[in-house]
Amino acid sequence: MESLYYPPSPSCFGMVHHEQLPHSTGYASPPPTPPPAGVCSLEEKRFGHIFYLPDTVISQVFSYVTLEDKFRVAGTCRHWHHLISDPYLWRDVFIHNLEFRPLVLLLRQLCRLSTRLRTLTLSECYSEFIETTTVPVNHALQLHQRPLFSLITTLRPERRREEYAQRGFILHQEFSAALMELMGKNEVTLRGLVMRECPLDLEMTDLIPAIVRHGRALETIVYEANNDNGFASKAALEAIITACPNIRTFRGVHAVMSDSVLAKMATGWRRLRSLTISNDHFDESGLATGEISGGGTSSTCGVISSEAFWNLLISCQGIEELELLDLDCISNRDLAKYLERVSDIPSSSALTTATSQRAPTHRDHLHQHQYHPYRRTVTSRPLRPIHRPGSGITTLHITKYTTTPLSHPGFQSMLALFPNLARLNYMTNFATFDNQFDEITPQIYDGERCAVEDMFAKQATQVTYMSNWEMPVTSEQRLVAGMSGVSHGMA
Repeated sequence: MESLYYPPSPSCFGMVHHEQLPHSTGYASPPPTPPPAGVCSLEEKRFGHIFYLPDTVISQVFSYVTLEDKFRVAGTCRHWHHLISDPYLWRDVFIHNLEFRPLVLLLRQLCRLSTRLRTLTLSECYSEFIETTTVPVNHALQLHQRPLFSLITTLRPERRREEYAQRGFILHQEFSAALMELMGKNEVTLRGLVMRECPLDLEMTDLIPAIVRHGRALETIVYEANNDNGFASKAALEAIITACPNIRTFRGVHAVMSDSVLAKMATGWRRLRSLTISNDHFDESGLATGEISGGGTSSTCGVISSEAFWNLLISCQGIEELELLDLDCISNRDLAKYLERVSDIPSSSALTTATSQRAPTHRDHLHQHQYHPYRRTVTSRPLRPIHRPGSGITTLHITKYTTTPLSHPGFQSMLALFPNLARLNYMTNFATFDNQFDEITPQIYDGERCAVEDMFAKQATQVTYMSNWEMPVTSEQRLVAGMSGVSHGMA
């Protein structure tokens, strides 16, 4: 990668300089005899013709080269080094499976190379230091006088910052500086920012300030499976909603998602196309939200209500894809209520009929007999069609683990609520039904699954139904089962 900063040496050009005599021969020795015309080596036959292609063709070939191969190409020759430095080739950057330190170095080089960046994707990047560093746990019960240790990522943010500072780990600060500079230089052109499966403890970085300061042109933000709670601050998430008004795709699980945040998304992101909504049923202490805490108060943070979800369907008319992860507001009863609300909305044809059948009034009679010297022909404007909530949804991803699962009537209401649905992905397991219903058996569970599959196979052939009713039991389900067992024992 250093070859992008310094011109490559002549030894990497792959050329033979016949004008220079070897040191082992005298000045009277003749130069090496060049090969006859029309005769070339096997290596030149294979790869020599690519050097004679036009620059436009070579640049087009380089656009399909991976990021790692681009740096190899830059060290081939001076001409290719010049071609590979074209900002056109660095508009869509995909960084995959890179360690934290090389990642920071790469971002620094992108600050110089990529001046028209459109999308930046970080996938499966990792840090050996973060994955392997353990710290002693204070105020813990010691067994046999032996200290207990835990991974550094399990600590609270304040403690993690102290541990990183004590160990001299400054890659988070360097990553923040490089990302801030890169996004600042591409503030006008940057459209997408994707970070997926990168357990780099990004909460310690300035990722959110960089998005708020330089993300006004962003249309896609994906923050998924990074081994954290997503954007852990409600104020930070609301700041992103305000600073990025052009968002079309917002994917990822965030612990601070609530009714107020969802309402702000519905009003601030009118062009929204794809969204992930999830419930945070468990807080950091492991208590289920909605349960009575030690202080006697009930926590409702992180639970999406049916009213907030309905307002989202009304406000975001262009939304096409929804990922609904364990929502309380997606149940048989709630879907039936949504369908009743849709039926109460009058259609545009009904409004046209009601207007045409209006009885003439006395004012209309006087208006006909008035003198209009400059009467102009007035053309009636067609009424604007009324948006039907849910009509634009084409793709749904639904999971059910700790909330009330869907059954056959719920899927029927879903098909009626989303008439243009083309793809449905549904995931659940037997533990979901066992925790929610009494006297549930595997036979009843299999019968419900078969009934739903038959309904999609016979009545909804236009929908691609993909399901997995045998998902592994989650830790939250085990906790719910344990809490219900304790409550039954106390009763």
